[in-house]
Amino acid sequence: MRALALAALLPAALLLTAAAPEPQSPGRYQLQPTDGGFLRLDRETGATAFCSPSGEGYACRAASEEPAANGAEVARLEKRLAALEEQVKALSRTPDLPPVPPLPNDDAAKKDGALRLPSDQEIDQVTSFLERALRRLKQLGEQMQKDEPPQRERL
Repeated sequence: MRALALAALLPAALLLTAAAPEPQSPGRYQLQPTDGGFLRLDRETGATAFCSPSGEGYACRAASEEPAANGAEVARLEKRLAALEEQVKALSRTPDLPPVPPLPNDDAAKKDGALRLPSDQEIDQVTSFLERALRRLKQLGEQMQKDEPPQRERL
């Protein structure tokens, strides 16, 4: 009896899942409201257009910057580029700087091809310095706690 009920319900369940609506994919265009209309983005090409009310419907025109503003910006950038190129030429005409002196023990590192690590004596010197500095900082903090806080003046 259970097998018969299961056999009857199984095709019904399959029909319901097949008939369920698939989620709709977003359309080709995406609309974004703006002042006085909306922007339309073409998801396939990436082109944008500004659409505004016109007569009976909407009129869309390609969204681009003003050509005059672009021309002025291009001219300004070209002028700046020319000035920078002149600076580069002027700097290249300067006399060569003296070579940087090699670091101590640099030759040993070049020969071995290994990094030179600090010696135990150098590590002890750094540790000793840090201990003294921290001790002084602690003493300063203790001294500041012992001192009376400054009296605030009332205005």
